[in-house]
Amino acid sequence: RYKGNFNASEQTEKDLANKVEQWWNLGETLNPEQKSWRDKLGSGYRIDRVRLWREIARVEELRQNDLVAATYKIRGMRLLGEDRFGDLPFVLRTLENKGFSREATVLEAMYSKPSQQEKRCAELLDQALLDNLHNSNWEYEFIDDRREKSSYRASVIVSLYNAAKKLPLFLKTLQHQTLIQSGQAEVILVDSGSPADEYAVFKQLAPELNIPIVYARSQQRETIQSAWNRGIDLSRAPYLSFLGVDEIILPDCLEVLAKELDKDLSLDWVIGSSLVTNVDMQGSWVNDIMLYYREGYNQDLVYLETCYLSWVGSLYRRSIHDRFGYYDASFRAAGDTEFKNRILPFIKTKVINRTLGVFWNYPDERTTQSSLAEIEDMRAWYLHRSLAGIKYAFADRKVEDMEKLIYQCLCYRKSYCGHWSTDLEYAYNLSLLLKEKMPESTALKYFDGIKTLFNSYRALDWIPKISRLSPFSLLLNTEKLAKKIQEEHRALGNPLANLGFKPTYQIFNDNRHEQHAYLWFTEISK
Repeated sequence: RYKGNFNASEQTEKDLANKVEQWWNLGETLNPEQKSWRDKLGSGYRIDRVRLWREIARVEELRQNDLVAATYKIRGMRLLGEDRFGDLPFVLRTLENKGFSREATVLEAMYSKPSQQEKRCAELLDQALLDNLHNSNWEYEFIDDRREKSSYRASVIVSLYNAAKKLPLFLKTLQHQTLIQSGQAEVILVDSGSPADEYAVFKQLAPELNIPIVYARSQQRETIQSAWNRGIDLSRAPYLSFLGVDEIILPDCLEVLAKELDKDLSLDWVIGSSLVTNVDMQGSWVNDIMLYYREGYNQDLVYLETCYLSWVGSLYRRSIHDRFGYYDASFRAAGDTEFKNRILPFIKTKVINRTLGVFWNYPDERTTQSSLAEIEDMRAWYLHRSLAGIKYAFADRKVEDMEKLIYQCLCYRKSYCGHWSTDLEYAYNLSLLLKEKMPESTALKYFDGIKTLFNSYRALDWIPKISRLSPFSLLLNTEKLAKKIQEEHRALGNPLANLGFKPTYQIFNDNRHEQHAYLWFTEISK
């Protein structure tokens, strides 16, 4: 199948479209209901991915889809931990041309000069903290302020862009918040230069709603992080909540979460679980999709799975921004992730065991369904997973905290999954820091096995000499190795074993296969 795809014609646009579809089919099982068992065996390959992704990148580059091509090449560097094929110049040039200069800077720091990687990444992390310490002095096209009090207990900040059709249902649902009903919470609508007429909808609804609310509009389109920073500036409350018009919270959500913050002055951010649902264009429920279930939460799990701490069904102290800074308005899709990683070392968070947030998944596209978020995640997420990022997070933490997270890297549950996952790369980098801090730590008994398995998983993503049976032979040997190391690690024991956390090594349940592993399907002209 590989040979046939490599040799397929590339003479015309149609040839290229056919070829990229063939590669897609190798990477994912397309239309499985239409496939025979033989066809299914020849699709959905999950090993030798770097070869597959770089070939898709090459064809997409020929089709002038440079940004998608760059995204696949970034994946190759990320999975292999280096620029093995000299792709960095193309990636940097493409990112600069497409307006991703900050991400280009991060990639250059991570992959251009390995000997300087840690130092350059640390400088970028420190600079991000400094750059976002202060909010902007905002100007507005107009502000329609219908609040009657100078202070409230909680603010709900809502960014608006092309939201006119969804706004009525959102506001009519939000008004049932118990804190809003009692006049203790305000709603702040920030119109980011939207081409739709949300303001007309607002003016029509406001008298009927009769709630503390302000509508502010910027003159030009801005990022959602800019809108949130504007909302913070307009807020008159010590506690903040952020929602989109396709997200909602249960009626007592703000009241329940505010009580948690009231009774523990050291607590900064509190959240419950959140349900994702499909709705039709009128907002009527169609079906439930999944639950972000956060039971068993501890704050360091956010370093392994960012959705453990989020915004829908949460509330946090406004003073976080006074102490540690604001959202980075240069982000278009991943600014929430970057903000969490930037401030997480300095705050205290908590989960309560209630479902308080609901996502309304309308049948239209979200920003995060493009490669935009994946590219920005190099700056928002992967920079923080480098050794420099781990030192940023754990430099002032107790050794016991680092040891506990290493154990959890070997067996943890993502908030949206039911199975056990691993994160061997994070475990490896965190172990390197632990070796510097306390070489005699008992958690380092796992280090050799972690390193061996991490390198074996990495070897599955690039098989230099490939033959008809070599991928499956390598996969079988890696599975045997994983089972052997799992038995060795379980025999060592760990303090979390009595809670059910036992090293569990399934190749395709490692984070390298569970994050940014899907394909980006570009337009095909028939």
